Amino acid sequence: MKNIFTLIVTALFGLSALAQSDPAAEQILDRVSEKTRSFDHIGIEFTYSIENPQSGLPKNTVDGELIISGNKYRVVLLGNIQISNGQRIWRIIEDDMVIETMSASTNEEEGLSPDRILTMYEEGYKVRLMEKRVIDGVETQVIRLYPENVKDVPYTHIDVMVDTKKSQLVRIVETGKNGTITTYSINSFNPNVSVDAYTFELDKKKYADFEVIELDF
Repeated sequence: MKNIFTLIVTALFGLSALAQSDPAAEQILDRVSEKTRSFDHIGIEFTYSIENPQSGLPKNTVDGELIISGNKYRVVLLGNIQISNGQRIWRIIEDDMVIETMSASTNEEEGLSPDRILTMYEEGYKVRLMEKRVIDGVETQVIRLYPENVKDVPYTHIDVMVDTKKSQLVRIVETGKNGTITTYSINSFNPNVSVDAYTFELDKKKYADFEVIELDF
């Protein structure tokens, strides 16, 4: 699960597209951000998929669950659990009885982390209003994000689909320089879900027999 949240994604569409952000697109994203941050905790059920038609990589799709509270999160995907309290990250690989741990700042170097799925558009991008698109019966507005620092990222652009009536993200699609397309589809969005003391912390007693591997260098 080390890179499962890295939205692999490069080449630009011309300087004209990056000249300035679209005010209408910014307003929509501002409303999404304001609503998202109004909740203490958010529970999400999502579908993650990755494919690369250019290299022949077939589409691979899995379902996951995520709880977010500010920069804290807990995600379950592919039978594994990843937890962050905002400073530290634990990846629990139950089949191998292993826990990988690192600082949250180290993980940021790998790409988009789970706590930023709903707010990743807030900085570092120029945005452009695109077409409307119907997803599972919901009309969404597509907004394209172009990275401001092109050389520092592995992707060309990210498309976010927003349900403007609810001011809520529906889908995030990242297009990579190597042709990889990574998609997060949000299937359910549940604000203010219940959490306990170990939602965002490692329960050391529960995993006392696991080997702990420190990944910070």
